[in-house]
Amino acid sequence: MTMSGSFADHLAAGRRGRVLVRIFVGLLLLVAGAVKVVRPESFHASLLSYELGGPEVLYRWVAALFPWLEVVCGGLLIAGRWCETAGAMAVVMTLVFVLILGQGMVRGLNLECGCFAGLMPRWVEQPPVAFARALAMLVASVWVWLPAASVRSTPLGSPNSKQ
Repeated sequence: MTMSGSFADHLAAGRRGRVLVRIFVGLLLLVAGAVKVVRPESFHASLLSYELGGPEVLYRWVAALFPWLEVVCGGLLIAGRWCETAGAMAVVMTLVFVLILGQGMVRGLNLECGCFAGLMPRWVEQPPVAFARALAMLVASVWVWLPAASVRSTPLGSPNSKQ
């Protein structure tokens, strides 16, 4: 049984689109994480502006470690490695971004997102723009992750393997 050319072309275009979105999400995470790695004090100050409570030392740990998680996740997505794991990490991280930004906006806090630690123009870091960006990243991350999560590795030579 063969697929018609247009259907096969449509599937190939969908795969290419998914790869491009995966790489784009990976680049955003990689750049955002790298900027925070270089400027942890700026990220720390941004975290404190959300007034979430808890001990200040926790925010220092998050400011020191979280950017590395973004860098690793972004790198894995760009490289196309461990896409199920990296995609799940991207979904969780972007969901956290959406929730934290959303609660800050609802509470009327005067804050800047802190995602790119001053690398982007000031208006890009404003809560409504950052929230829209975080929502778009969440949707893109879910779209990238779902197919990766549904594909299970099978040994080469088994009836279900693609050689």
